[in-house]
Amino acid sequence: LGGWVKIEPLPSERLRKLLGNEQSQFVTEVNMVYHKTEDGKRLDNRLVTDEALRYIPKFRNLKQLLLKGGQATDVGLKHIAGLTKLEIIAMWDASRVTDEGIVHLKGLKNLKFLHCSKSAISDRGIEHLKALTSIEKLSLQGNRFTNKVFENVKGLTNLKSLVVGNGDNT
Repeated sequence: LGGWVKIEPLPSERLRKLLGNEQSQFVTEVNMVYHKTEDGKRLDNRLVTDEALRYIPKFRNLKQLLLKGGQATDVGLKHIAGLTKLEIIAMWDASRVTDEGIVHLKGLKNLKFLHCSKSAISDRGIEHLKALTSIEKLSLQGNRFTNKVFENVKGLTNLKSLVVGNGDNT
């Protein structure tokens, strides 16, 4: 499998096969943003819904999840709440992620890196990040919270990198 799964279109025949057998235990990364062809070309996924996330809990050993745009939603994040082996979640242009969605991440005790840009997360949602005690890198650009973010993350003793603001987050 090479450690990644291309999910396009959904549900793809390949994904259905993975979910229907024991191979799903070997999937550690799902990149719904893009994949590279054998000749090195980047192909962006045109699927911009969160529909695929309902299948994600089958990948119980998932460590990395990459989402962009409408792939990241409050409803979609509910499906990943039980994936306790997740270490990396990156959500670019996550305008459909709010305080109600980010709460689903607080049980991910092994999460080391969280990137969430251009979301609708406020100070209330940032409070849920206090539970992410393993977090080492937190990137929250272009969101709707205030400087209270610093109060909410100061107890994260493993935090090595914090990126906030309205900078370029592509």
